[in-house]
Amino acid sequence: MGKDELVTRLDEQYDELGPRLMELADASDAAKLVHELLESAEARLAVALSVVEGAEAARTPRSIECAMRAAERGGLRKNSPDRGRG
Repeated sequence: MGKDELVTRLDEQYDELGPRLMELADASDAAKLVHELLESAEARLAVALSVVEGAEAARTPRSIECAMRAAERGGLRKNSPDRGRG
């Protein structure tokens, strides 16, 4: 079906097809909003995952060992915010 035929059919059946076109336009807007919502959630999840993975990497046995040695030498206080970052 070409563009001209589509326009002719729409003109002939406007009472039936007109409201459907409006519904389709509204659905398209809603789909765009859902897409934006999902992209935003995906970005927040990626940031949260990188924070968790970074925290996990800081808890490796080597970093804990370095922190313990520094604490033994008096380089870190027991409740220091840098404790465990070796």
